[in-house]
Amino acid sequence: MWVPVLLLVSALIGIAAGQGCVSKRFGSDRIVCVCNGTYCDSVPKLPKLDRYGASIITSSLSGKRFHVQQRMFQPRSKKSSSWSSSAVRILVDARSFFQNILGFGGAFSDAAGLNLAALSHGAAHKLLEAYFSPENGIGYTFGRVPMASTDFGTREYSYADTSGDLELKSFALQPEDLDYKIPFIKTAQLIANGNLKLFASPWSAPGWMKTNGRMIGGAALRGPLDGPYYSTWASYFVKFFEQYAANGILYWGLTMQNEPTSGINPDYTWQTMYFNASMQRHFLVNHLGPRLKGSPLTRGLKVLILDDDRPQLPAWADEVFADAKAREYADGIGIHWYMDAFAPASLLTETALRHPDKFILATEACSGFLGVHGPILGDWSRAENYAADIIDDLNNFVSGWVDWNLVLDTTGGPTFVANNADAPILRNGTRGSDEFYKQPTYYALGHFSAWVPVGSTRIKSQLLDRDPALKLVAFSFKSKRVAVVLNRATNENKIIFSTHLCIFLGAMVVPEQWEAMKLAASVFVLTYLAEMFVFFVFLFFHHLFTKSPPQLVTGSRPAARKEEKHVDPVTVILAPTKPKKEPIKSKSETCNAVGKKGDVEVCKTQRDELPKSPPKPELEQKSRPLAEAPTMELETPSEMQTTQQQRASGRSGRTVQAKTTPKVPSEQMKTACFEVSQQEATQHTARLPVNKLARLSANDPVHLLIGQPLVPQPARTAPEYGQDLAPERTNPDYDKSDEFTPLIKKDSVMLARY
Repeated sequence: MWVPVLLLVSALIGIAAGQGCVSKRFGSDRIVCVCNGTYCDSVPKLPKLDRYGASIITSSLSGKRFHVQQRMFQPRSKKSSSWSSSAVRILVDARSFFQNILGFGGAFSDAAGLNLAALSHGAAHKLLEAYFSPENGIGYTFGRVPMASTDFGTREYSYADTSGDLELKSFALQPEDLDYKIPFIKTAQLIANGNLKLFASPWSAPGWMKTNGRMIGGAALRGPLDGPYYSTWASYFVKFFEQYAANGILYWGLTMQNEPTSGINPDYTWQTMYFNASMQRHFLVNHLGPRLKGSPLTRGLKVLILDDDRPQLPAWADEVFADAKAREYADGIGIHWYMDAFAPASLLTETALRHPDKFILATEACSGFLGVHGPILGDWSRAENYAADIIDDLNNFVSGWVDWNLVLDTTGGPTFVANNADAPILRNGTRGSDEFYKQPTYYALGHFSAWVPVGSTRIKSQLLDRDPALKLVAFSFKSKRVAVVLNRATNENKIIFSTHLCIFLGAMVVPEQWEAMKLAASVFVLTYLAEMFVFFVFLFFHHLFTKSPPQLVTGSRPAARKEEKHVDPVTVILAPTKPKKEPIKSKSETCNAVGKKGDVEVCKTQRDELPKSPPKPELEQKSRPLAEAPTMELETPSEMQTTQQQRASGRSGRTVQAKTTPKVPSEQMKTACFEVSQQEATQHTARLPVNKLARLSANDPVHLLIGQPLVPQPARTAPEYGQDLAPERTNPDYDKSDEFTPLIKKDSVMLARY
């Protein structure tokens, strides 16, 4: 039985140590954190959590950045009952789990490399550490690398610009790769301890391979789908991976084409190339797939289709994966965020359910592409947009989220097509400056990447009280639970976190005890069944040997039965004896009926002196069902008189008991079984059996970590325990559970790990 156990925050224990943000304001509520070659704020190290402990990590509009508090929780008292009336209730249930998390990251674009190169060695290292360090940074594990030029760079170029070179003899990496990508990728790999997954994405083939003659502008490859240009384009991919491998860099995967639908526009402003779903499927099945599988270097790469906006789903995936070979060659689906406002996130769930063997990865996002182009220093609303989109994606089966440029300058560049945009980190472009700014979007991303590590599993999270200002997503990782909550309201929101505990035989059972509990429950049920079996066997034999069976003797008066007449009156003796054949006596008998037994008349006989009569034929035994037919013995009138005389003289008469079989009870025994999910017992071993209540200040996005294996409190008596329980809820959707109530204010993201 699942019941709620309510607890609240009792005391503030401490603040985690760490290098704090050196803030710089660009307006009343626009704040950035300043870093340089000697100092940069870091992700705080969380203190060890005690029993029923929680770490609360907060970033807020008011200026908090990864602010950490540790709290302890105790059983909820009567004084705190008022909190429940106005709080927003959130259910976190690790019994329901979904996709695994692949990670978070950003892109090594030309613009990012140029800005890193413009910093001192120390500052550039601090910047990469802020992203990729699992100790001091936010722990990025993905890096996207463009194949050749994009809009964020200083020029248009490919790796094979020699026209007509179908054999790609002129293929070569460019200075942008050698100077601005490869060195920083290697540094990031070292900082990430080798846990960096790189995937490549092409924007366009060389211009001479396209129908429009250049990389910029929408157009498809020349010739038919089975022609030489498509074959050469597949070889272009393999050449790219070979060249990077020669420079010591191996890849995890690739997307087939960046935003292929944009290639339908011939006036598109920067590099692109057109594919539709049917063309992409044909290219994958007949060219790219076989070419990648044919090389030992590339056969293990993860291939992602689409790499475009959400409205293309699920139709694009359905079209490509309709081919069995395409399903064999492709591993996942890449999506961008730019059209998310025009397509519901439920399309992602629909796609995932149709193709459950393919993962979905968000591969590009940036702010400043609409409305106000370029960066807005310290803008909090863009951080909220990032957090909201990530939560929506993750709640709809997306396995990871990759941002666009790792770093741009304060103008949103360089970009040779004036497509200025924002980035989580901006380099101060002032001459002689060696500093960079961490935007609020950096911290929004960090609330996920720093505390939702690779291998985490999304678990069920639900707002039991609707509040459009709140969004949340929850995860389980080893013994900890993580919940990220975004509060976009302009007022405080009191929140009750609810999880499930199990009450069994009056004792509170926490997940660490589930295996022992399951064994005890199994023994209990088996013992109960065995006892019931022995009990029913005892009842059977007791009934068999103690209940007096019916006796039919001459002269008795049984209850009247359905009448059935016979030719001659006989005495029925229910006994397993062989019938005797006696000679017919010379004397005859008269019968005085005294009743019936079954279908046979029972008579009382009296000997009279009668004239001799012919012998009567023996009567056949009455037919009965085989299983219960008794043996009948017929007596002549002389034997009947002898029997009467024996009874009169005190000698025992011939009395035989009828053997009867008592009915065996047909109702099956009903037992209550206590079940515990094996998945829950093995994967999710920590729960917070409390109604957690935490007060946080206004504008606090809160990240709440609740962890460490929990130990049950000493058993209480039923009256005392019942006094602590919350009143009955009226919400039909509310699942009784233990509750935890942190209070967060507007513009807040909260993560809970327990």
